[in-house]
Amino acid sequence: MPQKDAELIESAACGDEDAFTQLYKTYQADVYRYLCYLCSESWLVQDLFQETWLRAVRALPGKSKIKNFKHYIFTIATNLYRDELRKLRVRRFFLGEEADPDKDGYLYAENTVSNSLTSFQNIEQWQDIQAALKSLTPRQRAVFSLFYIQDLSIQEITVIVKRKQGTVKATLFQAVQKIKKYVNQSV
Repeated sequence: MPQKDAELIESAACGDEDAFTQLYKTYQADVYRYLCYLCSESWLVQDLFQETWLRAVRALPGKSKIKNFKHYIFTIATNLYRDELRKLRVRRFFLGEEADPDKDGYLYAENTVSNSLTSFQNIEQWQDIQAALKSLTPRQRAVFSLFYIQDLSIQEITVIVKRKQGTVKATLFQAVQKIKKYVNQSV
């Protein structure tokens, strides 16, 4: 973690709003992009994004010893996403709705083309990538997004998703295999 982040965390933990604002400005785009890759509905992305930062600002006064703010904020976002998946499954169970594999555990980013299109050559390519990501389980999508989109290391991902290194590697391997299989089928 950069020394500047450590100083900002300590200042923010002591109530310095400007320090927290700087942390927010540094990581807001990464957190938003990550949530877009996980969730399908723009309202849900917005809710999870806001709740992530609210939880961070509320908990920060007691967390002046945070070692890595990026890990901290991505852990909050990942946990909120998991909680939303659990709520969705419970609602479906108690409301008696039929499980929909595209919605039940696959809160997927269909409305993020405008945010990420600049890194792809055309809309068709982006749609193919979206469809391939949709074939992943929520855990696979999270690990894949953290590794390939957020460019985090396996060690960093283990901290965020709270899984052992071997499990993260296996999940990433499975995600890549599913995407390869999907891409080969669509060609």
